[in-house]
Formats: sequence, C-alpha cells, structure tokens
Amino acid sequence: MSNEFIAFCKKEGIRKETIVPYTPKHNGLVEGKDRSILEASCAMLLDQKVPKFLWVEATHVVVYVQN
Repeated sequence: MSNEFIAFCKKEGIRKETIVPYTPKHNGLVEGKDRSILEASCAMLLDQKVPKFLWVEATHVVVYVQN
C-alpha cells in the first residue's frame, strides 16, 4: 500500500485491514459476497437458457442489480 493511500484512509476515517495473501478463509465477508454473485449468475443463465459464454455479462447484471 502506498503512503498516499494510507493517508487517504486516515483522512476519511476508513479503517483498513490487511490479510495474508492467498488465504480466502481470512476474508469470509468478501468470499461470501463473491459466492452469492456467482450463484445468482449461474441461476440466471440456467433459468433463461442463455449460453454459458455469457457468464461475464450475467455477472455484471447481478452486480448492477445488487448495487
């Protein structure tokens, strides 16, 4: 992390937490969100019988709708 980013977080009152790389079990909140997005994408593709190569677009739609 750059000093500029650290200063920005401090200025904005953002508490940052770092985790050890390649240890997804330490970041369960994000992993859970990723899983729900991918499951919703797969459900959309299967429900509408859309070709699997459109999974990226389906994922974009899910993220847009959830936001």
